[in-house]
Amino acid sequence: MDPNEAWSQLGLALANEEWAEAREYAEALLGWLTSGGFVPMAGKVTRDWDQQTMIAVVEPLRDYAELRASCTPEPEYDVYPASQAMTD
Repeated sequence: MDPNEAWSQLGLALANEEWAEAREYAEALLGWLTSGGFVPMAGKVTRDWDQQTMIAVVEPLRDYAELRASCTPEPEYDVYPASQAMTD
């Protein structure tokens, strides 16, 4: 696993509200970090972070993504569907 890519993809998945994917990237990154892997180098943001700091950031992101992934989206209602507009 490339932790730099996982960190990048985690951010993209969160930004795109792809909750299941975000959770997967967070889990992979946490597994990497807790097994002694290095902290991703994501520019100035993580440059000075140690493993514990990165874990403290990624765990709540994982938990949030998991919560959002488990929510049932509200159905979208079309008050007057376009298909009916042509027949009325």
